[in-house]
Amino acid sequence: MSVDIEIPPIEHSLLPQAPDADPLSVEQRYYTRYYTRPLVQDPVSCVPPTDSTDSTDSTDSNERKSPTDPFKEAGLILVHSNRICLVCLSPHHTIHRKGLKVERLNFQVTNRINRLDNLDVKGKSKRGAQVVDENAILAWIECDNGERYPLRSQVKGKLIEINPKVIEDPQIMVDQPFGPGFVAIIMPKLPEGLSQLKERMVTEDEFKKLSSS
Repeated sequence: MSVDIEIPPIEHSLLPQAPDADPLSVEQRYYTRYYTRPLVQDPVSCVPPTDSTDSTDSTDSNERKSPTDPFKEAGLILVHSNRICLVCLSPHHTIHRKGLKVERLNFQVTNRINRLDNLDVKGKSKRGAQVVDENAILAWIECDNGERYPLRSQVKGKLIEINPKVIEDPQIMVDQPFGPGFVAIIMPKLPEGLSQLKERMVTEDEFKKLSSS
């Protein structure tokens, strides 16, 4: 006999568990974690692009190379069982490794594109949502030591929402990356959005093997 399991709405699926709940957190039960692979080549420098006419564009001709830091753009995607994706800051990111504090998230990613303009999203097809690809910058993370890092989408699809909690308190993305600290919700383009994500990114177990090798 099959048993139907009710999956909570996306906005409720990261709430703290009750004392008598399953030992696995809600996030662990309903999401799969995918991590970016550690960079093996020099990443682009943390200089924001100057302009773009394409909402998926994330590079600029003035960007310069910097010394290799394999975790400078470390990303984390939580893929819900309903295929919606939450974009988070990886706990392996350089910000964590240096113990930096996040002072601000700058959503003005180019002169023409501000992710906070993505407010009038309507209907099942999410009309009005900004279209992003896997390299699109969702925000520039500005830290207390003056450094800044790009937070990339990591998945092709439509930007549904910026989490208001990280606008009010950006440090929450560092302190609670698997819960309330997610940065954005993206509806992936199906089927290629998810299939490409799974090809490029790795599961938690795979990431541990890569990091220890």
